[in-house]
Amino acid sequence: MAVNSVSKIEGIKRCESLNKLDMTLNFIDIEDLQDSCEEMEWCENLTEAYFTGNPCTDWEHFREYMIAKVPQLLRLDGTDVTRSERLTAKTKLAEHEAELIQIAENNLAKKEYDKKEGVAPKGWSKEERWNEYVKEEERKKADAEKDKENSMFKDYNDLCDTLKVSQSVSLSPIQILLLTHHNL
Repeated sequence: MAVNSVSKIEGIKRCESLNKLDMTLNFIDIEDLQDSCEEMEWCENLTEAYFTGNPCTDWEHFREYMIAKVPQLLRLDGTDVTRSERLTAKTKLAEHEAELIQIAENNLAKKEYDKKEGVAPKGWSKEERWNEYVKEEERKKADAEKDKENSMFKDYNDLCDTLKVSQSVSLSPIQILLLTHHNL
């Protein structure tokens, strides 16, 4: 769902197999964060979420709030959730919810005032959104390469990559395992 002009997460309560949600560079603002989190709570297998580039991430307590409201998350915006973060987030949830309600009301009032006064909304231009999206994708690719480098299957993955590049012959997994074993 990245770069799709989404302003609120809705309609995912019945997505019980959903385990990753990429909302990068959308328009989820602070006043819709609570409802969006409550929607995500229903997805018990949702362990990874990306919100980079959404207005709600400007709130200083965004990460703690998300971790407390969507407790099944193990990774948020590419960073693992630690036990200490989770404990801190749970203890501060009531305080953060009260602050969130106040900030959301102020944000809505400001938007109404700006609309009435003819002030153009501030936000991402198409180009800024695209550049941020490309940067985020590059970061995700680098993280995936790093994970691959640290994998216990590194030798196997390297051999598979070598065989794909050097040969157009398709080998069965058993043949690859034999080659891997032979090379060890």
